[in-house]
Formats: sequence, C-alpha cells, structure tokens
Amino acid sequence: WNGKSFSVLDGREDFPVTMVNWFGAQAYCSWRGAHLPTEAEWVKAYNKGMERNDLVSEWVFDWFAEDYYSHSPYENPRGPEEGTFRLIIGSSSYPDYMSPSFGFWNISFRCSRTSLD
Repeated sequence: WNGKSFSVLDGREDFPVTMVNWFGAQAYCSWRGAHLPTEAEWVKAYNKGMERNDLVSEWVFDWFAEDYYSHSPYENPRGPEEGTFRLIIGSSSYPDYMSPSFGFWNISFRCSRTSLD
C-alpha cells in the first residue's frame, strides 16, 4: 500500500500482506465491503479454528487502552472510542499496540464482514 494502491511482489501471492499501516489495512477492508475485526471478533474467530500465522501479528479495529477491560461491556467489547495506539494481535500470547501510521514486516491484517452496528 503506497497510499493509493496495493501491489503484490511476484512469487509472494500466497503470503500474508505485510508492511501495511492501520490506515491502509482499514482502507483495503472498506474497499472489500468489510472492516478490520475488533479484538473480540478476532479472538472469537481464532477460538472457532481460524488459522493463524505465527510469524505475523495483525491489525485489529480497536484503539489501545491499558485499563479498557476493567470497565468494558462483557459481550462484544469494541475497544475504546479513541486513543493514540491501535491494537495488533496474533504472534504472541498477548495483544500489543502500535501507532496506526506504522507498518512493519511482521504486521499483517485480515478483514471481517460482520457488522459493527
């Protein structure tokens, strides 16, 4: 993602997309008629057998707040309304966070078609 379009390196068509910041990941999902999953959606899909690539983490929709789960709704928490960092989840046993403007070799994403409403 260069801010305008996506491209795939030859021979890498079946590899996870990496080096995409949160904004590029969300833009791609919107283009597909979807959205980045919330952390709750990601965990639910993982618990139902979603395949995970242990080499990459994935952007999710949620902002990061260290104390969010101490006062979040019990069912389908959507993360804080605002923040500085976005959650990444997947390659470790706990979520991490990063500026949504950054993309690295080990950060990818997937899209969700469930409704956020």
